Amino acid sequence: MYKKLLLFACFLGMITSFNAQTLAPGDIAIIGTNYDVVPYEMTIVNLAPIAANTVIRITDYGYDETTGTFGTTSVSNTSEGSITWTTTALAAGTVTKLTISGGATPVVTGLPGTVTVTGWSNATATNCPVPAGGDNWFIFQGNSPTSINNFIFAWTNTFSATFNAINQPAGQFNVSGSGAPNNNNSYLPPSLTLGSTAIALNRDPSNGGYHGDNNVYTGIFIGTKSQILSEIGNVSKWTRSETVAFNITPGAIGSSFPGINPIFTLPNSIPTDIGLSATAINENVAAGTTVGVLSSVDVDAANTFTYT
Repeated sequence: MYKKLLLFACFLGMITSFNAQTLAPGDIAIIGTNYDVVPYEMTIVNLAPIAANTVIRITDYGYDETTGTFGTTSVSNTSEGSITWTTTALAAGTVTKLTISGGATPVVTGLPGTVTVTGWSNATATNCPVPAGGDNWFIFQGNSPTSINNFIFAWTNTFSATFNAINQPAGQFNVSGSGAPNNNNSYLPPSLTLGSTAIALNRDPSNGGYHGDNNVYTGIFIGTKSQILSEIGNVSKWTRSETVAFNITPGAIGSSFPGINPIFTLPNSIPTDIGLSATAINENVAAGTTVGVLSSVDVDAANTFTYT
């Protein structure tokens, strides 16, 4: 026989669980790059909480508008690559620096969690992972290094006015119909928006552009996701240098991203749901028997909860 159990101010216990998640455009953004160092450096910020065991990919393949996936054509065929990152839990506003070195055994460091690497096996350090003419980067989720489920962020900063006969308009990705992308340029996926979830710091500054071998975001660190993204996507909120690398290590002395993580401050999200796994219990069970498990739904993965 089963009886309904009514809960009147009884504390049953608390278990909080989060599953790996599907990310939205702008949940992660690139905020710093250094080409003039070996290994190459990139700093990212997650503008939403990231649940543990979320799988994220970071690549410098170019997006091909014709096929709707990444083009693998490369001037230096082994200079392109992709990271598969299975995360730990990260609070919204956390800044993370990763490094990438090419060669016979490419190495990626700095990403909290587990990482596997595909490509970047070019032994010439100046071409791997970044070719001399600049590069493009994508953060996305998918089933393989070239299979895309959802885009999160896009970046490009080609130096030349043209590359392989394709015009590189300042502050833009490839113009539709220009031709196949390669390891210096890319089209913008239609699910991303230039100026918020994508940025183009491209073309030689002496030719009206915004390219830098080294680049760092200098905008606001406090605001909503959309407010911060509008600044990250604004070329005027970046400082660039053709010769001098920036200190983009979060929390380091003299860093462009000082403080203790989470370095960016975003408003806390209100929990959206509460669940009880069971509301019935066998009659005459022993005292202390678990009736059910309470859980909460909240995008702020680092939050804990108390139920009364």
